[in-house]
Amino acid sequence: MNVLPKHKLVQAIELSELGDWVSPVDVAHLNRPRVRPTGLPGQGRVAAVLLLVYPNCKSSRLSESKEAATTCQDSDFDLNLVLTKRNSGLSNHGGQISFPGGRQDDGESLWQTACRETFEEIGVGQTVDSEQADSEDVIGDPIELIGRLNPVYIPPSDFTVSPFVGWQDSRPEFARAIEEVEQVIEVSLADLLDPKSLKQGEVVTANSGRLEVPYYQAGEHRVWGATAIMLSELLERIRRFQD
Repeated sequence: MNVLPKHKLVQAIELSELGDWVSPVDVAHLNRPRVRPTGLPGQGRVAAVLLLVYPNCKSSRLSESKEAATTCQDSDFDLNLVLTKRNSGLSNHGGQISFPGGRQDDGESLWQTACRETFEEIGVGQTVDSEQADSEDVIGDPIELIGRLNPVYIPPSDFTVSPFVGWQDSRPEFARAIEEVEQVIEVSLADLLDPKSLKQGEVVTANSGRLEVPYYQAGEHRVWGATAIMLSELLERIRRFQD
């Protein structure tokens, strides 16, 4: 299936509500609530993640110039999506596949949270130079906001996570935070749109248990749980726009 150029990706994300659509990776027997139950004490925790997309020429080497990456022909055009493998030594979700992101800081919008965490984890985006905080100097290229997907509630950690779709005009230069990110994973959206990418199998949970779940195959990695639910919404919006 062909993927969309930027302006059409924007339109796909702006599609109206998906109605009664249920994510194909939402595990029914786990009875995962879509929103935080009102009966729980406290306010719950809030986070944001970024689904970062950039263009890629199928026949181009990843090291080619930014100009080459943005001038390929439509028939040779692809989009890549960025995932991360969390450091295996982390106490929360160590070794699992996720989108860059994290907990919202005081005074931030959720979009600001997604961008800050992305810069901190994989070095992509734009931030003020901490050593020259009083100046207008910034590091990196800005990430363009494409749109926002539906929030996902994660019961084990009591987090409500807001996913944002962001864009850069060419392949970013990654600089991962090794204490948090074990690997930066670049995957083709065209590959994920292939129905064969959705599989069923066993995964290792955060407490080293094992669970039989649906997941997306992203290269050698299995994308499941909340990350897969967010990913499935992006893929569904693209499919509906193409139909």
